Amino acid sequence: MEDLYGDPLAMWRTWAGDVTGHAIDCGHHTAEEAPHELAKSLLSFLQSVR
Repeated sequence: MEDLYGDPLAMWRTWAGDVTGHAIDCGHHTAEEAPHELAKSLLSFLQSVR
């Protein structure tokens, strides 16, 4: 994505001020290719928005 469109976080900051994130090293099917890292990232995010 970044090679095609640039930094996705920078693009989202145009619409939202509090944007954070990081890349997960995988292909198109994140849940199948990197399930543990995806779950860790989702849990971290969900715990931060309580």
